[in-house]
Order: sequence, then structure tokens, then C-alpha cells
Amino acid sequence: MRYVLLIAGLLMAATPVVALDLDLAEKVPSNTVYNQPQTPVLSLAATAGETKLAYDSDPEYYFPTMDSLGAEWAVRFSPPQACKLSYFELTTYDESGTGGLVAVTIYDGDSTNGPVTALTSAISFDASGDASRQQISFDTPFDVGAGDFFISIKVVDLEGPHITGDGDGGTGRTWYRGPTQAWDWVEDVDMNIRAYVQLYGEDVSAPVVLHYPDNSAFAEDGQTPITAAITDASGLQSVNLRYSTNMGASYNTVPMSLIQGLYRATIPGQLPLTTIKYYLEVIDSAPAHNQATEPAGGAAAPYQYTTLPGRQLKYDDGWPAQFLIVSEVAANDNAFAVLFTPTTFPITVSKLRVYVNETTPFKLSVTTAGMGQPGTVMAGPFTVNSAFAPGWAEVSIPESTQPLITAGHFFVVLEWLSNTPTTPGVASDTMNVDGRSMWYDKSQGWTAWPYADWMIRAVYNSSVGIVEGEDGVHPAAFALAQNYPNPFNPQTTISYALPEMAYVTLTVYNTLGQRVRNFDLGIQGAGDHQILWDGSDDQGRRVTSGIYFYRLSTGGQSQTRKMLLMK
Repeated sequence: MRYVLLIAGLLMAATPVVALDLDLAEKVPSNTVYNQPQTPVLSLAATAGETKLAYDSDPEYYFPTMDSLGAEWAVRFSPPQACKLSYFELTTYDESGTGGLVAVTIYDGDSTNGPVTALTSAISFDASGDASRQQISFDTPFDVGAGDFFISIKVVDLEGPHITGDGDGGTGRTWYRGPTQAWDWVEDVDMNIRAYVQLYGEDVSAPVVLHYPDNSAFAEDGQTPITAAITDASGLQSVNLRYSTNMGASYNTVPMSLIQGLYRATIPGQLPLTTIKYYLEVIDSAPAHNQATEPAGGAAAPYQYTTLPGRQLKYDDGWPAQFLIVSEVAANDNAFAVLFTPTTFPITVSKLRVYVNETTPFKLSVTTAGMGQPGTVMAGPFTVNSAFAPGWAEVSIPESTQPLITAGHFFVVLEWLSNTPTTPGVASDTMNVDGRSMWYDKSQGWTAWPYADWMIRAVYNSSVGIVEGEDGVHPAAFALAQNYPNPFNPQTTISYALPEMAYVTLTVYNTLGQRVRNFDLGIQGAGDHQILWDGSDDQGRRVTSGIYFYRLSTGGQSQTRKMLLMK
């Protein structure tokens, strides 16, 4: 299990905070967000001959309900080579404004198991508690060797100060254990501990690359963005994206640019059903020019995806900064939603996608956008889960029930199952927020969340378009004619041509994209066909005057036209 410390409590001198105990570590408490100015902090600089190892930013949160007697927080450090630990920085905060005892222990370990073996006994010292970066030195630099090591801060006095954490997304290097629990890593928060080490010699370690691959791309999106977080003690000489469109027979090279703290590049748009292979190649600035590839196999075992038909509507930037939920209450109807606004009409929504951190199932649906919040369900709910964690969970909407959007907006709504209201966490992107994300519970109703974009997307097929006019040009192989008469009352004939045998459905929608009448016509042979619509819905009730859309689908192809009923 990974603990996701979400909006826990803002670090400030005299303001109450929202506290999380361990059971609430993955919860957003009642959606109250504290965002007040914090006390400035002063960061120490490494002295001559020492290298700073740091993964945190300014302190924003502390977690008093998780600071039981004996609890420990630890940060994993990865030196570029063998080294000695000279001193470390620690930031603590005490609501009373005074300091107190905490204890430090140095562990070895790794990214999988966390702290394993204590290299030192626990050493108690007075932490300042004033939200500044406090330097704690060793009498003699402590040899931590060439591998990962951990600096752990233990609660030895319930009156002592709390260790703090940042609020701009975690690097996965913070670990926590309660008094009677095993170590587990914490996501989305980096605790404010920094190490200062004396390196034995030159940098001989490869750069560290973090990348979240996507399993799909969509032809009408055009370019496919590739993003990575890359660090190295000596700096980076080159960062390149290498991609292949011919099954790895040859690779193209695109330099990646550092934008908003992440390295970014794009793979050019491809035709549908094109297989793309790619990997990242990074070389640092050390004299040895250490190299890393992501994935580790490089060209021999690259990432791979297939370009699919369609286009995505999305408002996130593709980097999962946090994984959030609403609350731990089981019978609270917890839900997230994103408002989508197409730029062309009409469209049919064919697929829904969500980036999550667990494989637990949840529900997705498409709704109308009434009064600025989700309205009538147009498709779903569909039960869906991701095969990988973290990863994209996807559901394809059956063609006969794909919502037709003819104007305005629509919502995609995510609902947690009643027996698993706390999982999965939904990824949120905190850069360039569009303000389209919302959350829901019974007590609060639908509420806007202006701090992040949920990584929820809708895929549509822009090739399904309106063909205006009764004498429009029909495709040579597949043709849907304008209904006749048009306008009509009380009935009209719809004609179409099939180039070969196919399974055929014809669906009539209203202007809200809601299905009015569905004709499941079964397998039909090649040739010209007709169907009569008498202006009634699936329940046999006569529909009102107005504009309607009819869509013919044969599994691999579809086309849409509009018609007018006048009474």
C-alpha cells in the first residue's frame, strides 16, 4: 500500500490545521483547503567540498495525527557515488512555537523495501520547531557508502515539534511507519530533510529518469507528448527522445526541452493503427558521461503504443502530480467530474479514460451539463479498472449507445463503488489548471475544485460528421442519404447503401445527444436499403417537433445526418 498524503494542513505560525491520522492518509478531508501565506524559510547552502542531496521544496504541511510516540518519517537519498554524510537539514514546526526532542537514525535500504538496517543508533537532539531549516552536524562525517541511505526522524516526545513536508507533489522518496507498523512509502509529499555529503570522487552514477508511459495515442490528436522528470548530480549534457514508426528498424531523435521542471518532447502524429516504439536516452555532464535509458532496455525493449482512430478531449497536462479521493465515507456517493466543451459539432463520445493509482474498479458515465453541474446520464455507468497501477483505466462505449453531442457541454463523471470508497486515487495535474474539475458528496453537493485538473479524458470520432443538404456527395463505398421527405410529418424514409455484408444499426438522437430510437437491423447484404421512421421513440411514444440526428453504423464505419420533424 502507498500512503497518499493529501491536503493535510498548511504550515503557518498561528492558524489551526486539518490533521490526518494514518487511516486518513489517502483522504481529502471534507474538501476544505487551507491556502494561507506561510512563514518564509532560509535554506542552507552546501559548504565547500560537500554536495547537497535534496528532493523537497518549501515546507507547507505537517501531520500531527500521524505523529504518535515511536512513529518515524524517513527520506531516501541516492548519492551519485560513495560518500560520507557531513550533516543534514531538518525543518520542524510546533504549534506552540517552541522546540523539543526528536531522534535521528541512519538506515541503509532501497526504493523497494525502504529503510532496512539501522547504521546508527537513535540519537536524540532538540529540534527548533520554528519552520526554519535547522542544521544538524555529526562530530565526524559518517560513511554511508555508495548505495541509497535513509535519514529517519522519530517521535520520542509527544510534546515535541512535527516534521514538515512540501506541497508540490512527491518524488516517492518519503517513507513512514507508525509505532507498530512496517515501513511504507508516501506519495505526493516530500518531507523536509536534506543531506550534505562528501563524495569520494567523480560522478560515476547514471541519471535518474521518471516517466509515466501511455498505452494509447489518438490519430486526430496529432503529436503525442512525452514527459519525464530527470535528475543527476553532475547535471545533464543531453536528453533525447528516440522513436520508431517501423517496428524498431530505425529510430528518429528529438531533443527534449526542460519546461516547468519536466523534460518534454513530442512524437509526430501518425495514421491510425500505427505502432510506435520509443525510449529516452540521457547523458550526464560528469567526466565519465554516465548514460541512462528509460526503459532500461532502450531500443531492445522500448515502450510501445498503437495510434487509434479518434481524438481526445482533455484538460490535464499528462503528469500525475497527486492522486486524490473525496473522503473515506462509504455511503456518501463520492464522485469526481470534468466538464468538456467540444470545439466542433456534432461529435460522438466513443471512449472514456482515467489515470489512477490502483486496479480497484470504479464507475464512469457521460451526462448532460445542466446548471453548471452533471445532469441526465447519456451513457453508462460503466464499471472499469486499470490493468496496471499507476496507469490508464479505459472503457469503450458500445457504438449503439455512444452519446451524440450536438452543442454546448457535457460531463464525464467518476463514481467510487460503495464497498471501495477510498480507492483508486484519481490523478490530478496541478500545472495550468483549467478549472473544469468538480467533486461531489451528499453533504456538499457538486463543488468546483480550482486547484488541479482531474486526469479524466473523453475520446470522440471527428470523422463522424453532419453531411448537409439532400444532394450532398455520398461516399463511394458507404452512403447514408438525406431522409425524405425533410421536413416531415408524421413519417420519413431513410435510405443507405452498403458495399458489402455488414451488421447494421441506425440510431436517432435529439439535440441533447439522448437516444430517441434505436433500430437494430442485424446482418444485411450489400446494396441499397431503406427504413421508415414514424416519429416514435423506443417506447412507442410520439416525439415532439424539432431537429433530430440519425446515425448509421456498421461496426467499422458510421455517418450522421440531421432531419426536421414539423407538426
